[in-house]
Amino acid sequence: MADISATIRQSLETKLSQISGLPTIAYEHTDFKPTVGTPFIMVRLMPTGRRAAVTGPSPQQRYDGILAVDCYNPEGTGPAAADAIAAKVMNAFDAATSVDNITIEYAERDRGVIDGSWYVVPVNIGWHVYA
Repeated sequence: MADISATIRQSLETKLSQISGLPTIAYEHTDFKPTVGTPFIMVRLMPTGRRAAVTGPSPQQRYDGILAVDCYNPEGTGPAAADAIAAKVMNAFDAATSVDNITIEYAERDRGVIDGSWYVVPVNIGWHVYA
């Protein structure tokens, strides 16, 4: 069976791009240079597994992974703005949501960290799909 990563990426990134009020999204492996003082989001698709869902010849596959969404806000301005961006992302990818037959298992915020001149709040969105 063909790798379906490109289809998964397109579906999840399209859903992310449709969230109202988000800053610019920096997609994986694209030329992006952040503007100093302007919030942005960086997104990565991380497939974590592909396993047979049943036994037998030509079994259906279960694909698992994480859509990592890092919410960047200028450092020194407090956590509220980055937290608000993270909340919008998590609310749009609520557990048990279906995105083109991809099931969202969870959307979780990790602790904020300083990365150079940015305060970053990571959001991990766990997903699976059968194909």
